[in-house]
Amino acid sequence: MKRRYYLILFYWLFMIAYTVLTLIITKDKDIPVSELVVNIHDKEDASFVSEKDIERIVLKEIPRLKKTSILEINSMELENVIRKHPSLTTADVYKTEGGFLRVDVEQKEPVLRLIANGRNAYIDIHGTLMYFSNAYTAHVPVAIGHFNLPKDFTDTANYPKIIHDLYYLTEYLNDDSFLKSQFEQFYIDKKKEIILIPRVGNHRIRIATVDDLDYKFKKLFALYDQEFNEYGWKKYKEINLKYKGQVVCVL
Repeated sequence: MKRRYYLILFYWLFMIAYTVLTLIITKDKDIPVSELVVNIHDKEDASFVSEKDIERIVLKEIPRLKKTSILEINSMELENVIRKHPSLTTADVYKTEGGFLRVDVEQKEPVLRLIANGRNAYIDIHGTLMYFSNAYTAHVPVAIGHFNLPKDFTDTANYPKIIHDLYYLTEYLNDDSFLKSQFEQFYIDKKKEIILIPRVGNHRIRIATVDDLDYKFKKLFALYDQEFNEYGWKKYKEINLKYKGQVVCVL
């Protein structure tokens, strides 16, 4: 009889404790946002966006943030909005104890800077465009000349062909440590042909298109191997690799 009494007593004590604990947890969760915490993972390496930039995005979506219940915030929807920023590759939004709303973001990694018609932009490692930031300049090669940047950086399918070509060329050069070290600038002339500007010397190298890059650079390496001496580098202004079976050196 006593055993049954203790079991019933234990059951009701457990239910009361469980109910009180549930109310406390529920109450703790159903509180206004106490603070927005933004973490930019790679800000030591690049500063294309700041904590303030992310805060402005969040406050545009939720103007009365600190008067909004933490339970009312849709983390997934907010993530999708933040990820639309052209300089970001990922965004994670989550809630923590005490009403904290945390936003973790990761910036895109640029591989090439573009300067066209007074506009600046970058191409990232995935071939998508990202906005230029006056607060930070990435140390990457630069492409300048006669081409245009699209209005919509998110619509990759409608990028001008030259944007895709420049990305392909950059990735090709980055895969070869020697070539990567040789070129710091690309120029697009009025004929839309690509010209490479070496780090050393006053000459330039015309590849015209990104077709047959293996073949074109094989010809360039052959020229190096044929003891193209210091006088030759100074004498010629342009090395043209675009023709089949020959290298044309222009005075």
